[in-house]
Amino acid sequence: VAMWERCGLGLPSIVTCLADNQRPGIEKVAEEGGIVFIGDSYQTTPKSVCEVARTVSRLPHLLSCMRTYGMGLIDGRGCERVVRQLLPVTRSIRIARDEDCEDVYRWRNAEETRRFSSDNAPINYASHRRWYQNVLVDPNRIILIGEVSNNAVGVLRYDRNGTRATVSVYLVPGNQGKGYGAMLISQGTVWLKQNWPDVEIVDAEIRTENGASLASFSSAGYEPTYCSYTLATKD
Repeated sequence: VAMWERCGLGLPSIVTCLADNQRPGIEKVAEEGGIVFIGDSYQTTPKSVCEVARTVSRLPHLLSCMRTYGMGLIDGRGCERVVRQLLPVTRSIRIARDEDCEDVYRWRNAEETRRFSSDNAPINYASHRRWYQNVLVDPNRIILIGEVSNNAVGVLRYDRNGTRATVSVYLVPGNQGKGYGAMLISQGTVWLKQNWPDVEIVDAEIRTENGASLASFSSAGYEPTYCSYTLATKD
């Protein structure tokens, strides 16, 4: 429990195992880079812990990754999610229509959406309108809008290439941290199976600092396959 609390607070952790029932959770989080696991508590000494702490403290990138992973995994809003499951709300997903153009533009152009986009520059409406019209008539591209109790909460887009598709997702501003990301992705998977049954693999490209999106795709059953590294050679 203490490990999950530290994840929620974004505190990088060096963890030991006190009991066998703790081991599966600890090892899973350690494998994903969320903590540094140094083995059973009876095998550790104050000296060994200090040596690991000194080493880890010299690796700011590792500390940052653990912080991002933890806060993406545990956001402290589990109670809200339980309430949403208990309350009688309707969840649905639909194909975007022409009249959604301005709303999609506003949601996509919001600062909190652009922050984690591959291209985070503000979007010109005229360019967006042309792009949107092209997507609506492209048989290999689809925009889906997720709704909760008839209120839009997020947008999914799929780009199909043969038996493979690429998915992107963002939430309507104000809906972050409510668990809607994983819900949208899961509903999108159902839509794909029903409407594009020839698609066998779905890819998602996510920026490493976007912990919430990483957690959403993981919750929806996606698995990491490789890491992409980028080097900026000019300031």
